[in-house]
Amino acid sequence: MFLLPAMAVLTALVVAVGLSLWLRRHLDDDSPPRWARALHVKSPRLLRVLAVFDGLRALSLVAIPVVALLFIATVDLTVSRLWVEQEAHPRSRSDQVVGLPVTGGTTTVPGPTATVPAPDSTTTPGAPSTTLPCRNSTDPACGPFRWDPPPGPNQPVEIQITHSPSAPQVGEHVTVTVHAAEADSPIDAVTVSFGDEEVLTLPPASVVACEGAAPAGPWTPPVAAPDDTVATYGHTYSRPGDYTIGVYAASADFLKGTCPSSPYASQGTASAPIHVG
Repeated sequence: MFLLPAMAVLTALVVAVGLSLWLRRHLDDDSPPRWARALHVKSPRLLRVLAVFDGLRALSLVAIPVVALLFIATVDLTVSRLWVEQEAHPRSRSDQVVGLPVTGGTTTVPGPTATVPAPDSTTTPGAPSTTLPCRNSTDPACGPFRWDPPPGPNQPVEIQITHSPSAPQVGEHVTVTVHAAEADSPIDAVTVSFGDEEVLTLPPASVVACEGAAPAGPWTPPVAAPDDTVATYGHTYSRPGDYTIGVYAASADFLKGTCPSSPYASQGTASAPIHVG
């Protein structure tokens, strides 16, 4: 830091001393400078000016290289000292972060060895665990089965029966039309009994038990899907008499072992008299 001013002062002293010696030599021995001799100058004042310029020219041949060397040495020493200071007092990259808000955590600037600790995944003793997906699950740890949210009321199966002709005769082909409607579930099974052969057998009054693991915890109910089915059946009576046409219809999930069974699963029956002459 102080070499450059010292160099400037030293150079000025060298120039001043050299210039004074040069002038004394030319003025004391009355020997004019080479320029004055070449220009045939006789005036003492002009001779002194030319002597000054001639002295500066001679000193510059030495002063300019000396100043350049001193300047290069000064720059080299300054850079070397800054490098040594930086190596002696290393600074981490996190020290260069200024003005970061303190929020209670640790802010780490990524570096060669920076490691972000993994969050603590331990749960507080006594608190319920949230690692199990207790939604549409069969894990008994999820608790008793329930619909969440609760489904709407289960609508019954509605059945209508018509036949043609209205007063059939023995041996005449009879067409029975069954119209079954379900407001919240698709209809899968329709069974017809004409009354002269066998009695209509109904399945159990409850939904068929599900197959597989039992549901546990909250389950999302299915979306209610209405259905409307029209089917025709043909029959021929071999004996006259009064008969009863019976129809059984059930929704798709009622007779299948789906688990859990649909909250909209239902079944129904209907009957209509027929006279055969």
